[in-house]
Parts: sequence; C-alpha cells; structure tokens
Amino acid sequence: MNAQRSSRLNHLLLALPEGFLADSAWLQAQGLSRSSIRDYVDRGWLERIGSKVYRRPSKITTVFLRWDVVVLSLQQVMHESLHVGGRTAVELSGYAHYLEAGDTARVY
Repeated sequence: MNAQRSSRLNHLLLALPEGFLADSAWLQAQGLSRSSIRDYVDRGWLERIGSKVYRRPSKITTVFLRWDVVVLSLQQVMHESLHVGGRTAVELSGYAHYLEAGDTARVY
C-alpha cells in the first residue's frame, strides 16, 4: 500500500467511528474516489449498506441498523442538522407518561 493511500485510510478510520455510516458524497469529500470506495468495500474496510451509503465495520456491528446510530452518523460525521422528534423525543426526554395510553407507534 502506498503512503498516500495509507494516509487516506488512516484519515477515514479516524473520521468515521466503528459502526457509523457515511454516504458516498462525504467519502469523496474525504479524498476517496469511487474506485477507492469499491476497493475499501472489497477489502472489508467499509460495508455497503445501501445505494451510496456505507458503514465502517465493527466487532459489535449487527445486521440491523439502529436508528440512533443513523442519527448520530448524520449529526456527528456528516454534520447534518437533524433532530429526533415526535413520540421518540418525548420518551427520550422522560415524559412518556403524558402520552396517550395504548398508542404503540415507535421508531426502531
């Protein structure tokens, strides 16, 4: 592996925590070409989650995506302004007891 490629990989590993997501636009902004992204997937340094969405593998990564990891990825990695709202926000704030009984709609 040449020095420039090693430097880009190290930068990626520092910027993208294990289990977190990034889209192809963010990866390209970090200096990775489309072919490099494909190569990183082939080598197991990234997992392709969907169209133009990748995850850095983790020892504890499950097959399922957790909504809170997606939100944190958007907020902390890609610097998107995104907030949890609705019932989930009320529950996370500790006010679930004010919600209507029997309403079981949840975000997973």
